[in-house]
Amino acid sequence: MEEIKVMLVDDEISIRNIMKRVIPWKRYGMYVAGEAGSGAEALNVIEIVEPDIILCDIRMPFMNGIEFSKIALEQNEDLLIVMLTAYDEFELVRECLRLGVKDYFLKPVNVEEIEEKLKKLEEEVRIKKRRIKKYAVIPEEDEHEVIRKIQKYIYENYNNKELNVAYIAKVFNFNSSYLSRFYKKETGELLVDTIIRIRMEEAMGLAQSGMKMYMTAAKVGIPDSNYFGKCFKKYTGMSYSNFQSIN
Repeated sequence: MEEIKVMLVDDEISIRNIMKRVIPWKRYGMYVAGEAGSGAEALNVIEIVEPDIILCDIRMPFMNGIEFSKIALEQNEDLLIVMLTAYDEFELVRECLRLGVKDYFLKPVNVEEIEEKLKKLEEEVRIKKRRIKKYAVIPEEDEHEVIRKIQKYIYENYNNKELNVAYIAKVFNFNSSYLSRFYKKETGELLVDTIIRIRMEEAMGLAQSGMKMYMTAAKVGIPDSNYFGKCFKKYTGMSYSNFQSIN
């Protein structure tokens, strides 16, 4: 039976480590396939991990759990999102549930409570997987044209903070999972990596002009400056400030 992929979203790495360690994921056919330290980072990691379930802290900097859930569920209504929340945050929880968030766990984590809810989540994921529709492949003669149009669209819209694989899939009327696989097969590069590459190429030019990092981050569509800094360092091999000092 196919394992269920879980993603953890919390700005505290200690919380993510506890969740990975104390919850018996395997008992419910699940495993932690990915994690992120912010909502903005999570929206990009989703495209790589393709999780079935997301456990998300309701309070995070730059983009809280409510804002994250609204965007994530608009892009993929099949996602099962569960909020991690404190006792005094029930008004926020109600708002999340109205948006389509599936459930919530109280912090500090109660393993017995979580296990009970995992049983229900497992059953729902299995049902959803059986209902997934199969999509028509792109005719071979149109493949290169589709890739060209997608890349052109990214170059023209990289500064849109909502731009990601799911967003592009909606624009071009594809299933996002199918589009990710097709794009990787045709180009050898993940579509999410193409988006980041184009954004970082533009960011390098802005950095050379002396622009402050938070301004550059916003201009290339990554308003979370912490996540932008991670992307910039991964792409260039150095921090934003170090890059500026030698250019």
